[in-house]
Amino acid sequence: MSSITGTGISPGLARAGKATKEAMPRILPTLSDSIVRDFKAFLESRTGRQDTVNFRAFLVESFFLSGFLQGILSIEKRPVFAYGIEILEWDPKNRDGISLPLPPELAAVRVSRELNDRILEAEGVAPAVLLESASRMLEMEILPPAANYFLYIPETTNIIDIRARIENICRHTMETELRAGQPVTLTHFHFQDMRHYFEMSGERRTFEILEEIMRIIRENLKKNDSLLQISPHSYLVMSPGSAIEQIKERFHSIYFYIKSLVLEYELSLMTVDSLPIQWNEIWKKLGL
Repeated sequence: MSSITGTGISPGLARAGKATKEAMPRILPTLSDSIVRDFKAFLESRTGRQDTVNFRAFLVESFFLSGFLQGILSIEKRPVFAYGIEILEWDPKNRDGISLPLPPELAAVRVSRELNDRILEAEGVAPAVLLESASRMLEMEILPPAANYFLYIPETTNIIDIRARIENICRHTMETELRAGQPVTLTHFHFQDMRHYFEMSGERRTFEILEEIMRIIRENLKKNDSLLQISPHSYLVMSPGSAIEQIKERFHSIYFYIKSLVLEYELSLMTVDSLPIQWNEIWKKLGL
């Protein structure tokens, strides 16, 4: 089984990650000893972690593959996620976010997105030679799903980004299976709106609920299934080689009882059994 993290990363991030890993042995000797030491310690602290199913782990991997040494996501200048090491102090009172200056071998980038009258900013520090690629990954691969997650986008808002990301991740596997004569079933778990509860319960309890949702779904997946977390309320499973009847049998009795909450959800399914893939029909059938 794979998920959005690890084997489920997009082709764009995979290419960026390959370039980053090839470049880092040349880049690290140009950085200060303290930065190299702290960054290696950060990477070692992540080795063997078993949290690769949650969205924050996806963000860690995305920042790493993009070439960043430091990364911060904030909503209205309030930090909601931090990655890497502290090269520059993040000052919420500073309108420019991460304070400058930087040594010439490093560079900073900032992108933002406004939704529902709130602004999500994504900022990062990367080696200067990787800045162009890192900036592109921050804007195209990290910010859109982060906005979906942290700003709780309604279904009618920014739907193009959601669809494009699903298609980008699923297309290769689906086309490969279909050419081999195997069907692919897509399953959309759409949970009740929990935004009010999240706001009341705090970040830690919210994080525990989201991790538990992922765990319960994973327990019902087969080896070749892939799990994509679209938002806190929306999860997509891609099941190669399975028809809709098999998936209904496997998923129809899943029960989500988490932290004294019984979570209600709707299940939408569609089996694709031939090329070309009719994406508009998929969005309509899955309610995306």
